[in-house]
Amino acid sequence: MALKYATLATVSAATCGALALIWMCAPDLPLSIWDVETSYQSGFVGRRCAALFAGLGVMLWLARHSAPSSARKAMSLGLAAGCCLLAVLGLVEYVTGHANAYILPAVLVETVLALSFLFVEPRSVET
Repeated sequence: MALKYATLATVSAATCGALALIWMCAPDLPLSIWDVETSYQSGFVGRRCAALFAGLGVMLWLARHSAPSSARKAMSLGLAAGCCLLAVLGLVEYVTGHANAYILPAVLVETVLALSFLFVEPRSVET
């Protein structure tokens, strides 16, 4: 049974909402879990990223029941690309010793989300 877009978008919207809250209210928390040194600058960047997570969450929530279209396909491919890049960056930071092994669950979630957005049904749309 194929994963439904509405389910994937809803779960992803909730995930983005949680990440937005965490990065906005406690930007040092994920960094300390990953054993990454925190600073005013990291908090500054984390809070700005929170705004992007919030925007993605709203976009996914509002589009969760959208019919297959070229816009929905573009959104899915863009989210897959972003999650894939986050996963690669997480692995690089782990391998280079800039983050500890607790980054790997985030890498796993990012990889699962990337693959989910690539293969959510229907995969192709004729325009």
